[in-house]
Amino acid sequence: MKLQELLNPERYDAISYDHSGKTYDGYVTEVNDDHIVARVSLQSMYRKNVHDEPVWNTVILYKQVFRGLNVQFWFDGQGCDNSAIGISGYWESLADTIGA
Repeated sequence: MKLQELLNPERYDAISYDHSGKTYDGYVTEVNDDHIVARVSLQSMYRKNVHDEPVWNTVILYKQVFRGLNVQFWFDGQGCDNSAIGISGYWESLADTIGA
């Protein structure tokens, strides 16, 4: 599956990834053949003061690093058993989905 078929910046698709022992969450702003651009911030449990406003950074994530960074996207609308009962979605590995 291609990145453009999976992610849409107009929907603000959510992504998450790990880097240097910390987890970053954010949303996709641009999708290309070999990379995505996203706005991300450090999860609150890793910030010095959880009440501080998050610092948002723009990052470019290339397909080659998806597996190493454990890049995931929020698959919306169905549960893990493909039913829509009681759950709004789940985190899916981007590397496994697009074959990176």
